[in-house]
Amino acid sequence: MNFSSLASRYLLTALTCLAVAVGPFLHIPWTVDASYHNNQRLMQVGVLLIGAVTVLVRQRRQGGALVWPGKVGAAWLGAWLLLGAVSSMQSLSPRHAFYEWGSMTLLVMLALAIAAEWMWTARGNEAGAAAHVESGPGRVAARLRRTMLWCGYGCVAYVFLAMAYYLIAVIGHVQPSQLMLSPGYDNHRFLNHVQTISLPFLAWLTLPAGGVADGRAHRAMWWRMTAVWWMLLFVTGGRGTVFGIGVAIVVVLGLYGRAAWPWVRALLATAAAGLIAYLLLYVALPMAIGLKPFGVLQGVAERSLVDPASGRLDLWRLAWSMIQSHPWLGEGPLHFAHRAMALQANAHPHDWLLQIAAEWGVPAVGALTAALVCGAMAMWRRGRAVADGDLAGQALRTTLVGGAVATVADACVSGSIVMPISQLWIVLLVAGSVAWTQSGAAASGNRLAAGPMPHAHRNVWVSMLMALVLAFAVASVLRGMLPEALGLGAQERGFTPPAYPFFAPRLWRNGYF
Repeated sequence: MNFSSLASRYLLTALTCLAVAVGPFLHIPWTVDASYHNNQRLMQVGVLLIGAVTVLVRQRRQGGALVWPGKVGAAWLGAWLLLGAVSSMQSLSPRHAFYEWGSMTLLVMLALAIAAEWMWTARGNEAGAAAHVESGPGRVAARLRRTMLWCGYGCVAYVFLAMAYYLIAVIGHVQPSQLMLSPGYDNHRFLNHVQTISLPFLAWLTLPAGGVADGRAHRAMWWRMTAVWWMLLFVTGGRGTVFGIGVAIVVVLGLYGRAAWPWVRALLATAAAGLIAYLLLYVALPMAIGLKPFGVLQGVAERSLVDPASGRLDLWRLAWSMIQSHPWLGEGPLHFAHRAMALQANAHPHDWLLQIAAEWGVPAVGALTAALVCGAMAMWRRGRAVADGDLAGQALRTTLVGGAVATVADACVSGSIVMPISQLWIVLLVAGSVAWTQSGAAASGNRLAAGPMPHAHRNVWVSMLMALVLAFAVASVLRGMLPEALGLGAQERGFTPPAYPFFAPRLWRNGYF
């Protein structure tokens, strides 16, 4: 296979991996007064637009551009997006609401398209061959592993960036700011959102059953990398990530018992090593040279004793009041950011259930929850099919289930589902889960909605519907973002309360409109 064919087949996988890797390094403003978050949002929009065009071209040429997560799950996803569109039409600002709706639609599309990339193989000539689903789940595992290696190298690069700022603080004998502790992110919590999703995959790369080709030395490198990733988590005091990983460990041990223990042991061992490194490098060494400990862990611990919810109760009350006033259709996607101006608080309620219910409506959160339940049941059935002696299959099963549980649990106390880089990480997690479950069904002889796909002329109605939905989503995203993107400074000076003390963006830097 030539390079151009390979690049074309895995275009969206490579583009998403590149985005999550370089996102923290976008230090040069892409538009006037852009911050790190603004740059990451603009980059994400670019990925989504390229993804939409790629999906439409593939659907026209081959069919089967997306892998559908079962008929029932796909129906619930469609119901959620349909309710979101109706909610957007009746919102205070349809332009902003449809931006959020379009963004979520394109993120779902991107995840299903990447899953299709991991399941496709071309047969016959390149010009006329239809897409065909691989019958071997091992191929999906290999492609997911390769993807996580690419993303893992992005994490390695970020560690070098973070340690460079650390050395600047130590050698310069200065107390580091928040931006120096989590360079490339306007708020250290955005780094924590990424860590929730990436830690399960990094732990997977440390396992012999993870299938890393270069053997023990390479796995040892990933073990050290995972420990340093934990160290940065302790530096930034990521309680939501610790909570999510803790829930994931309990769930996978309850489901799979001893089969999950290698993955759990890798997480716990690297967490212990990361904690020791944090105490030595960020507490003991700074105090030895006359500085205060680096990081926010001590402040987070003290604040947690006084207010365990850390102000979330006010956000949850506001979300609940929005649900009570607009239970059926919500106030519109993205509109919690507008209502939060009165509190001078965060632009999202730090709970995905309350957020969707308050903005999209109670029926919409019910539809989304039903889609997630369908996905969970598919993963459960697929997990039961893994043989007792299949150590690689057990490791992948534990990683995907643990990653999904950690992400959902963290999203109950954070805003990971609305930040650009963590959204792209979630896309990769969803893509891996869908490809894994559907490849298992293909291997057992069940015909998938994704394949083997007929030629384009037999999918004309599907292609037309996809084209209409994606075109409207692209138009919604562009119409929602361009006015602010062309003048971020003026937009934020006009809408950000003067007393607002820190960055808490949703769409742009401070999230308000």
